[in-house]
Amino acid sequence: MTKNQVIKKVLEICDELNPEKQSLVLRYAKILNQGGNQIDALNNEFQSRMNELTLKEAAEYIDKMERAITAAKKYYTLQEVAAALQVDERSVYRFIKDGRLHGMKVGRVWRFSQEDLDAFDRAQRDKNSL
Repeated sequence: MTKNQVIKKVLEICDELNPEKQSLVLRYAKILNQGGNQIDALNNEFQSRMNELTLKEAAEYIDKMERAITAAKKYYTLQEVAAALQVDERSVYRFIKDGRLHGMKVGRVWRFSQEDLDAFDRAQRDKNSL
């Protein structure tokens, strides 16, 4: 079963569940949507044992998958972003100021997630395709 088929099936049965189970199912669907090799391995194990798990055990698997996603997140420095985009650091500051690139400031230092960079890339591609 593909990831999209699993997500569709999960969302179909979600309405029939009590609120506690519904919360778990929605967390699970969000995890599947984010993907990744470590998530895929945990998901395969989870799916193979799904019918025999208690609600508490299922919640523990989902917690494990969420922790794996959090641990896999990498944040990039302004210098790394400038190098990846092959632009000057001042250009990155301008992208931030213009609202084209989002990030977070930790103290006096900017940090950018992969999602921030992907959104910037999509916006640039959309802008250039017009």
